[in-house]
Amino acid sequence: MHGSILARLSTTLIRGSLVVPRVLARTTRGQTRHPHTGAVLDAHTAAYFALLRASGLPGLDRMPLVQLRDSYRISGAVMDVLPVRLAAVEDRELPGPHGYRVPVRVYTPEFTDDALPILVYMHGGGFIMGDLDSHDAVCRRMAKGARCVVIAVDYRLAPEHPFPAAPLDAYAAFQWIRAHAKMFGGTPERVAIGGDSAGGNLALVTALRARDAGEPTPCMLLLIYPGTDMTGSCPSRAVPEVEFYLTPQAIER
Repeated sequence: MHGSILARLSTTLIRGSLVVPRVLARTTRGQTRHPHTGAVLDAHTAAYFALLRASGLPGLDRMPLVQLRDSYRISGAVMDVLPVRLAAVEDRELPGPHGYRVPVRVYTPEFTDDALPILVYMHGGGFIMGDLDSHDAVCRRMAKGARCVVIAVDYRLAPEHPFPAAPLDAYAAFQWIRAHAKMFGGTPERVAIGGDSAGGNLALVTALRARDAGEPTPCMLLLIYPGTDMTGSCPSRAVPEVEFYLTPQAIER
């Protein structure tokens, strides 16, 4: 199936699962529990997984990379079912390693504090997918909800840019933003770093590298299900997973 068709179908599935009332989703699906932990899934999340399984879309471990990136980007964008109003959203480029210019997107909330906190954010995507658009809705909500400036970093992806391109970009972006915090309406002492999944890994690596080098460190870490154990020794990694989005096979990809 062509990548654009996959992306449109994925978008339709997500949009449908989000607009279904929570009570109806719960009634239709009942309580869906994780087969290994027993945790009850959110009703909308369970409905989304059910639609995804019924669609016949290939899993993350089987989808071609170009289609995977396309689907991931659009899927993230349609999560913004309720538009978030901000004072400004601006795309820029910051000095990176070896002359590379790191693209970033700056989200400024509608608040008039003299100095706002700043969150430098690294998107998830297994180091192979994700960009400024895939996490745009997430960053907008964080900027408004946390009343802080969010600066999303579009670090380079593998396999085109193998390790250590991503952590080098993340580190360069954080240190430059911290040194120029006033340019974004903040102060160096109130610059945090965060990310989800692979982005959480990059956020933690950046903080540890700064600490070990005796350089300025973030004031806070926001780590959303970060990748921190590269041994693959957790019990859940040893059990075949067929129900949910991120399978061991996809992780090994």
